[in-house]
Amino acid sequence: MIDKKRINLELSKNSHWVTSRDLKITLGGKHNINFDKNLPLIIKPVHFYIDYAMTPNYHDYLEITYVIDGSGNFIVGNKKYIARNGDIFVINNVELHVARADHNQRLNLISLYFLPELIYKPGDSEVNLKFLSPFYCQSNNFSHRIPGKDVPENIISFIYDMHQTLKNKNNYYAIAAKTYLQEILLSLLHYYNEKISNTRTVYNQNLKDIERLREVFFLIINNYDKKIKLEQVTKAACMSTQYFCKFFKKVTGSTFKEFLISTRLDKAKELLLKNNQTITEIAYQVGFENLSYFYRVFKRSTKLNPSCFRSIIRSKK
Repeated sequence: MIDKKRINLELSKNSHWVTSRDLKITLGGKHNINFDKNLPLIIKPVHFYIDYAMTPNYHDYLEITYVIDGSGNFIVGNKKYIARNGDIFVINNVELHVARADHNQRLNLISLYFLPELIYKPGDSEVNLKFLSPFYCQSNNFSHRIPGKDVPENIISFIYDMHQTLKNKNNYYAIAAKTYLQEILLSLLHYYNEKISNTRTVYNQNLKDIERLREVFFLIINNYDKKIKLEQVTKAACMSTQYFCKFFKKVTGSTFKEFLISTRLDKAKELLLKNNQTITEIAYQVGFENLSYFYRVFKRSTKLNPSCFRSIIRSKK
């Protein structure tokens, strides 16, 4: 039986932690990483806190995230999961998702990112493709969360061994890291056995949905500080208003208004911590036309008013 507490302590102590604000998201809502061409695999320890909550994003890589400690939630598409110590989350490369810490909590994650071609390239044996089934062949009742009590112990052990291997970079470290990854994927295959479909129907649909909203994400990120009318957005999406509202909620888990407000609040939090502008200046700069409304939605999001937020978070730095 592995000692999870010891492994968690070792991972926490021997990691270079970044915060959620260090994760760079493109204007199209994509999180990009510069992988080593010879080994497109990275382990990234990330702190999530209320000082910066990203809007949902997606990426080209596949993701396996382990919750070391803290509490919060993961939103994947229109599904919302509680995140607690020891949980594992499995995210593919065409799902809009975001992690958020609970109020006054820090959510500490060890995220394993890898490009699918590390395991399978077109023309390879279909056996290699099977490793990626939990990402590509999800059934409709698929859960992206494996509760801590159900996580196969060897997954935690392999994540730790891979972390040490990538850190030390001894001889044959690339081969060792890939082997650990395959062992993790095999464990996931066994766990998800009955929740894996024989087709990629769900995956292919998610891919199409992301593509259909790409112009909308560009529009929001480029114009969040201006008044954006629903007519502009539906035109960018080439959809009727009624269909767009249902479609956007299905794909992102938020209404268009909620998504836009969340984007504006993220930018406001950034400015509150970055400079000494007044609250009023920041509210109008990020697109809020009514100051009392800004205060109301800010407090609903963070449980703090903007000035308290600035004071408390700065004092923690």
